[in-house]
Formats: sequence, structure tokens, C-alpha cells
Amino acid sequence: MGESSTPLNRFVLSSRSILDTLFISQNPRRPAYATTTAGSTTTLWTVSTRGKLLEVAKINWVGEAGHSTVLVNGQLMMVENILQKSKGLFKKPTYSFVAGAVQCKWKRGRHSHLSPSNSMTVTGDIASCWICESTVPTSTSTSSSTNGIPRMLAAFVPPQKLAFKAELAVFPNSFDVIDHIVLTAILLVTEKNEWRISQSALSHAALQASLKAEIRGTLPPYTPSDGRYRPPSADNEPPPRPASQQLRRPHSAHAVRPGTSSGAPSNNTIGRFSRHR
Repeated sequence: MGESSTPLNRFVLSSRSILDTLFISQNPRRPAYATTTAGSTTTLWTVSTRGKLLEVAKINWVGEAGHSTVLVNGQLMMVENILQKSKGLFKKPTYSFVAGAVQCKWKRGRHSHLSPSNSMTVTGDIASCWICESTVPTSTSTSSSTNGIPRMLAAFVPPQKLAFKAELAVFPNSFDVIDHIVLTAILLVTEKNEWRISQSALSHAALQASLKAEIRGTLPPYTPSDGRYRPPSADNEPPPRPASQQLRRPHSAHAVRPGTSSGAPSNNTIGRFSRHR
């Protein structure tokens, strides 16, 4: 497609449930996104460098009139209006969405630039792999990267029995729309009623406290290392066990834009709606 085939970053999922997992970045190596599920609601979070959870979107799998809905920046939308299904080449299904000023689509495919543990599986047609690419810019686009030429944005091996691990590889052109890619990847592969068996053991507050404790290199509040009582931490967070004891967490990563030092993506839109953190 004319662009670099080397991923900008890879996110490895810490569990087999995309509704209750950490997306572990490999560059730098730290949790970058998280999902938590309570009842029929799944929340997608970004994870700051200090372990703070920042809400991206809330997905209600049992929404109005039986339609799943997504709440982002105060705007409530139906899932089918965010991720629109159509038939592509050879009648294979594709799923289109708008990310800021760029029209994108997910389609099934192969990609050889996932981690070695997944590449053999994907190229051997054993596992399912989804490819995300830009299609055409919207009429409001002014970006030089949206000139109508399809560009590779991401490759995704979702949680599945035949894949060694679930993984999302993102490419340089995806930097401004990574939040959209992660959200639509979740909507793309989640089965109906999957939320019923994907309830999170940790609350949002407990997970955040655990992540902060791990980043600080300390044990969470009230956790003894020598059998003696420990007082709570100064920020008065709940007393969870470390996330590594609740979730299986392989090491992985958040994208860093070339020439910057921050791992946090810039303000994006879901569809045409701005999101402010």
C-alpha cells in the first residue's frame, strides 16, 4: 500500500476476554488500555504513565430496544451506526467506521508483522486475523496522510483458541486514530451475551490502585510483605491485590509518536464527535 509495513507498536492482551483485559504496549512496555465489565456495561480506558484510568467509552451490550450502544463524550450512539457492516471483495464482510476525518474499514486478512508467536498461525490460515485500513478521507480532511490511497492502520488477532495470544499491531498512519481502532476492534469481535461470562474481578478504582502500585514498584495498600500491618497509601486508594495476580499479563505497549516523548494519543473523535480527556 505504499507505507511502512513495520508496526509502530503492538498491544498484547493480558487475558482471553477482550471485555476484561489489559492491552500491554511493547513500546514502551506498559499497560496502555484496559477494559472492565460490570453487568452489561464494558468500559474502555486508557492507562496513563502513572497508572490512572481515563475513560474512552462505555459500551452497553443491552441498550435501548435491544440495540447495543456506545457512550463517548456524552454522545450515545448505536453500535451499528459506529461500525457499519457491508460486503467486500468475494462477498466477504467488511466493517466501516469514521475516525475523525478518515473513513476506515476492518476486513479479514493476513499479516506477517505480528509477533513471532502469532505470525505462523496467521499466515497458516489457522487463526482469524483482521486488517484495518483507511479507505477515503472525508470531505473535511486536510491531512496529507488521507489522500484517498488505502493505508494500513492495524492488524488484529482477537482472542481465540488457536492463537497463542491476542494481539493488536498498529502502524504509523494509525497514530491519530488509535482510540478508534481499539474501540472498534472490541465491537468487531465481541459475541452476543459475551459480557455475561466476562465480569471483572476488580472494580475500576481497585484496578487503578493496583496499576499505580505496580508502576511505583510498591505493594498495594494493606498488603504485608513481612507479615506486619501496612497503613494505606497517601492517595487513600482501595486495597486490591496486584493486577498481575488478577490478570495474566504478558509484557507489551502504547504507541509513541515519532519525535515525541509522550505515549498518550492526541484528542480523537469517535465518528465525528470530539472526545476530551
